[in-house]
Amino acid sequence: MPSGAPILDYIYCDGAGSWATPRPFAPGIGLARSQKLLEAKHAMLASIQSQLDARGHGQNLILNGMDLVDTAQEFVRTGAGGAMFDHWSILQFLDRQTGQFNATEMDEGFQLVASPLLSNFTTQIKGWVGPVIKQRGQYPPNFPQVNTSAGMIREASERFNSELALFLLVATEHDFWIYVRAQQQSATTLFA
Repeated sequence: MPSGAPILDYIYCDGAGSWATPRPFAPGIGLARSQKLLEAKHAMLASIQSQLDARGHGQNLILNGMDLVDTAQEFVRTGAGGAMFDHWSILQFLDRQTGQFNATEMDEGFQLVASPLLSNFTTQIKGWVGPVIKQRGQYPPNFPQVNTSAGMIREASERFNSELALFLLVATEHDFWIYVRAQQQSATTLFA
């Protein structure tokens, strides 16, 4: 900006990666090399946050994919300003046949977001419309799939309060909520 203020406060980085579930960095790369590449990637992310810090405008790098304590620990160690809890209340947090919450997994998610580990760490919590059991927007067999724009808008409106409530159970001044419909892959509503 002409005033010297930054245009962006946050820079979102998808695919930050984690060693919580070791897997090849890319096809044909062994696990030992994959771990070194991921460590180098995290060092690069730390460098980006350091460069943003040096500018003095309060800009933060936000990493994607923090659903587990191990991943949160890795992301916090980079010095990034925050991370997105990408699968809040979906996928591994649900029974994939019924869409009911897995209470143990959801409690672990609540505990992670409220933990001292994330107390000074910006957390974007991605709320999803409905009980998504498989990407992209697939519901359990006992839920009707919604495929029209009007149906998606209606569904997002009907589920808004319950999804917001899950965020409000853990929200602090460092947390943001994003509400999306998986098939659309775009944010319907953003709250801070």
